[in-house]
Amino acid sequence: MFKFKSKASADIMMFNAQGQVLVGVWGKSGDVAGILQPSEMADAIAALNAYADRYSDGVNGASQANVDTGHSPVQGDEDGLDEQVSVSWAQRFTPVISMLNASVAEQVAVTWTVS
Repeated sequence: MFKFKSKASADIMMFNAQGQVLVGVWGKSGDVAGILQPSEMADAIAALNAYADRYSDGVNGASQANVDTGHSPVQGDEDGLDEQVSVSWAQRFTPVISMLNASVAEQVAVTWTVS
C-alpha cells in the first residue's frame, strides 16, 4: 500500500500496483519511500496527464491498466454476476494531481511510503 503525504493536503492511499505505476511515471522507484520536491511537481503533473491520455482507450483505460499492473478487472460479485470494474488512470491520478497543485502553492514536498 502506498501512502502519499503533504502538509498541503490530506493523505492519499493507493494500492501497490497502481502506486508503482504512478511513481514510475515520475521516474522514481516504487520499491522504497520517496520524495517529490516542489520544483519537480510541474513535470510530475504533466507526466501523469500524458500517461492518462496515452492509455485512455475509451473503456476507462482498463486494457492498459491490466498490462501495467498485471491485474485483471474484478470479476464476479456476491450476486454471482460477472462484471468488469475499471477505473481510468485519469481518475486514479486526479487526487494526486490535486495534492501536487496544493503542494506547489504552499511550496512543500510530497512524500510517500510503501508498506
